[in-house]
Amino acid sequence: MLRLLSSFYARVLLTEVKRRGGCETELFESARMSSIDVYAKQWMTYAEFNRLLTAAIALLRDNTLGLLLAARSIPAALGELGTTALAQPSVFDALRVLTEFSRVQAGSVNILMRRTPNTLALRFHADLDLGDMGPFHQEVYVATVQHMLEAIVGRSLTDAQYRFAFPEPAYAQEYKTIFHSPCVFDTTVTEVVLPVYWLKERSPFANSELAERGWRFCARMIRANSERLVNPTAASVEALLTASGKTIPHLDDIARELNCSARSLNRRLATEGVSFRELRKKILCTRAARLLTETTQSVAGIANSLGYQDEAAFYRLFKRQMGVSPGVFRSTQVGLLAQDL
Repeated sequence: MLRLLSSFYARVLLTEVKRRGGCETELFESARMSSIDVYAKQWMTYAEFNRLLTAAIALLRDNTLGLLLAARSIPAALGELGTTALAQPSVFDALRVLTEFSRVQAGSVNILMRRTPNTLALRFHADLDLGDMGPFHQEVYVATVQHMLEAIVGRSLTDAQYRFAFPEPAYAQEYKTIFHSPCVFDTTVTEVVLPVYWLKERSPFANSELAERGWRFCARMIRANSERLVNPTAASVEALLTASGKTIPHLDDIARELNCSARSLNRRLATEGVSFRELRKKILCTRAARLLTETTQSVAGIANSLGYQDEAAFYRLFKRQMGVSPGVFRSTQVGLLAQDL
């Protein structure tokens, strides 16, 4: 299975090599590639990119090239994904776009959210071995999250913590030129840990029409590039469920979108270790959590808006998925936001 990433990062490397007077031909020969692999293709494999990065480091004798890529990983570099994230109403919604559709830019990278009462952690996970180039990819990931947040709020992100799952590099002093929050090395995972009050920040770029169109575009991208994903059917189903309107589709609706029968869709999901019911429940609870936090709508009203005629059935589902009842969840979240105001 192909696992690709955008050729944008390779083009940044080539621009820097030429800017410093390096020989592009020598670089391509060392990386066993050609200019076509970079300039004429939208995607490239991680193996190709890592060869190019290794060759560029050797040619320029510079181990800080990961920071160069990190500095350039602004929202505009993410294309439709970046635009869609900025168009969301809040920081939390923008981060949700990144977690749902991070694989649009990098097919083997998944971003996982981990919430505590006081923080939200965005964890970097790659489902393939990045080898010696792993730290460079992690630097770019952390900077991407930082640039996205700073673009929304219009100020530096100085009160987060960046945790890197690799030893402190010899060029760690250079981190201050890129990263605005304290950095910790040799942790078990790479993640950005945010204070919970960042989540309520509203985006000045909010545009509901653009956000909806962007969700659907990213969902189509997931489907069109399923060959570069791990668990491509589950990714497509989850993307379509997330991008749906007020009514969350059922199995037959999603099967029609994917041009297959409901039975075939269930079979494909089973081979990936998930079920449609599990994915739909996840999206239902995500939406319910947002409505409980951001509106004063009653639990019964929320249940009804999500397609539940039986409030008790919704109550049981939410408690199983989230660990607490809808009422307790709402009071906890509202209390946390009140503390931050």
